[in-house]
Amino acid sequence: MKIILLSLLLTVCCVSSYAQKTDLRKMQPQQRDEYLVKLAKEVVLNFGSDYYSEALHCIQKEVRVSPVPYV
Repeated sequence: MKIILLSLLLTVCCVSSYAQKTDLRKMQPQQRDEYLVKLAKEVVLNFGSDYYSEALHCIQKEVRVSPVPYV
């Protein structure tokens, strides 16, 4: 029982530290955009490959940001 609990705790610690590895605020805007596009492509290919098309090019015309309170 102790081994299972210890391995679970170790896994949670490793996953949480990996999730906080990439800080988008410290990246240059171009590097951040490239990273986010690459990540979005990977997510779409993993979870919705039918919705991905290399031929379509989207143009972002407007950005809307809603205020999010920090907790």
